[in-house]
Amino acid sequence: MSGILKHDAQLTGAAEFDPPKAHEFAAAEPGAIEGALLVMTCWCTVLASGVLSPVLPQVAHRFAYMPHVELLVGLVATMPALMVSLSAIPTGWLADRLGHRNVLFGALLLYGIGGIVPFWLQDIWGIIATRAFVGLGEAGAMITGTALIGLRFQGARRGRWLAAQIATSNILGIFALQLGGFLGLLDWHTPFLAYTFALLLLAPSLYFVKPPSQTAKPTVNANLPSMPATSAAKVTAILCGMEVVGIFAMFTIIIQMAFLFQQRGAMNSADIGIGLSCGAAGLATGATSSGALAQIDWLWRTMIGFLLAGAGFLGVAFVSGYWATGATLALAGFGVGLTVPALLNALVAVVPHHVLGRAIGFWTAATFIPQFLNPPIFLILRQLVGTQSRAIGFIGIFMLALGLFLAVSGKLVRLHTAATVSASA
Repeated sequence: MSGILKHDAQLTGAAEFDPPKAHEFAAAEPGAIEGALLVMTCWCTVLASGVLSPVLPQVAHRFAYMPHVELLVGLVATMPALMVSLSAIPTGWLADRLGHRNVLFGALLLYGIGGIVPFWLQDIWGIIATRAFVGLGEAGAMITGTALIGLRFQGARRGRWLAAQIATSNILGIFALQLGGFLGLLDWHTPFLAYTFALLLLAPSLYFVKPPSQTAKPTVNANLPSMPATSAAKVTAILCGMEVVGIFAMFTIIIQMAFLFQQRGAMNSADIGIGLSCGAAGLATGATSSGALAQIDWLWRTMIGFLLAGAGFLGVAFVSGYWATGATLALAGFGVGLTVPALLNALVAVVPHHVLGRAIGFWTAATFIPQFLNPPIFLILRQLVGTQSRAIGFIGIFMLALGLFLAVSGKLVRLHTAATVSASA
């Protein structure tokens, strides 16, 4: 990975300071509308899975006659994550060369069309195929939206918009689960209509979202000392590794808990949506709290988040009632929500501007690989331990162990990252 980062640093460093053709509208100070639209592009990630989670049991029942139906339903939920994982780095490369703004518009169009088509499909393999296009659009929207926030905004404004990106996505997760649950009362196809959001977002984005000014690029992380490409690669690898664990836990909440709520008294998709929204509320609260506690070291926030998430998942394993499950799930969600913003802010703060795009590409891959791997790994884990609740409890034990490792070995982790992360995250 360090070779890729170093190569890109050389390429961008050579081109960055060539006198660009003046585009006054690009150099203008970005406004609140542009920031809000860029934040909303990242909501595509929440909608890709959230609106479908409450109807996954209905989809499983519809195709119950097919072999390996649980795995197929898992693919319906996570095929976008697989495509994002595979395309994140190439998409970042493409955005650097075609322009982040152009790729963003194409991604929103692809996401919207690919998301709506399954409303008319009856074949599960056809649905899985269209979900692949949703993933390609999701990758483009997430990477270019995050990159444009980093390149268009500066200093504290950039930090606020990045925090808003994560916090609002988790808050939206609550409404997405509720929306999916109530739409599922009509038919399991109906939640696919929610993907029209991307097409509605595309129209104002064409006008309000401007391309980044070439002369403005050096202001991203300009207050930080120069970091060698190998150090940037090391920081990216460590932070992305912890991100993999956090996102795997997040999608245990989003995907696996739907089936557990069904076992514990949920009568329909709306009840499942309400139960899942407890976890989503915890995620949103944790993400918001992580931003409010930004003065606390990123590593401590991450450690506390893992410990709380582990305790919450263990609680889910040991309780039995519907509402008790929701309460302990909220604690698990709070812990996971606390970690992810801390890790992303650390990455954006410490990685130099000329390799930031590549770092975001690796970060995005680390975010989506565990989403795709969650169903098969969880299925294997459940077969090993016997039940759904025990498998979730095992995840809780792992999260607790990782949190304790960070508590004991924090100095070792910090030695391999950078002192500027704790000062800027």
